[in-house]
Amino acid sequence: MPKPRILVVEDEQDVAKVISINLELEDMEVTEAHDGPAALELIGSNAYDCVVLDVMLPRVSGWDILKSIKGNPETAGTPVVMVTARVKERDQLRGLGA
Repeated sequence: MPKPRILVVEDEQDVAKVISINLELEDMEVTEAHDGPAALELIGSNAYDCVVLDVMLPRVSGWDILKSIKGNPETAGTPVVMVTARVKERDQLRGLGA
């Protein structure tokens, strides 16, 4: 059985590495992207079983990446786990709604 393929999109490279190491310890294949354009390029050219997505990214926000994933019929079914330091209720509701 192939390993689940996970894309970690996080601009803080230390945080991305911690997430990646933990996923790899659970026998997952992990790819990292550190900004929005790199993430969109990877999503457009690869199939992932899940995307771990930071909200606050340089150049293209996590919200815009989420919109792109869910707006494309080829990737709309891909689960996305949003990661953020934002704790306001409106931010949480926005994530759940998206």
